[in-house]
Amino acid sequence: MTKVSIPNQAPMPELQPQPTQLFLQYVQHNLRKPHTMAELANFSNLSVANLKQQGAISLQTLETKIWQQAFAETTALALTEAEQMNYTARELALAFLFHLTGSILPNLQPYSTIAFNSAVLPAVFAPTWLKGARAEFNTLVGIALAAALENGEVQARTKLLQNQYTKFLWGLVPVVLQFWATDKSTDHSATDALIEKSVNWAFDLLGRNTFDTTFDLLHFSWTSLTNKRKF
Repeated sequence: MTKVSIPNQAPMPELQPQPTQLFLQYVQHNLRKPHTMAELANFSNLSVANLKQQGAISLQTLETKIWQQAFAETTALALTEAEQMNYTARELALAFLFHLTGSILPNLQPYSTIAFNSAVLPAVFAPTWLKGARAEFNTLVGIALAAALENGEVQARTKLLQNQYTKFLWGLVPVVLQFWATDKSTDHSATDALIEKSVNWAFDLLGRNTFDTTFDLLHFSWTSLTNKRKF
């Protein structure tokens, strides 16, 4: 029986890690972020020009891509889970933050911790490199709020106020992330508690609450008084 002859094949070329992977490898090796593109290039045995050809225009560009990818993965996980479990908007927001801090950020260690420990601005003001991730977050929140406004989970108010809902919910994200980066509790249980309390507080405010019933009462009283004066 004639054996099948398999021709010799040229070895597959070794794939060069993406600039974002090189950035994460640098942080893992040096336990700090590179200060310049030259530092990253030297560590990677590449030239700065070669890194830029691969889309690494600046260190900030690389960090922005890392966080955009992290948020995209988190959004996909949260939306899939929400569809399977028929989540409310509140539960979807909880799922997003739990996935982000429970699985995505740990996979980016030590960079994810170092990034927020070295952030100069207070947590409520998101670092510049995190702002690019807002597009992914806004996609998730847009889906959640559309359903929540329709089913009454979130109170329909003036268009001006409703346009601020996404910004309001985004404000929770950098606060949670910086808290996570410094959380020394077992299994980040303190972060989990912060997420639960923050999201519940936010949706209690966005839902129909005391302010809405108070406004309705005042509006009714004023309208009734005005109508009486007409007669």
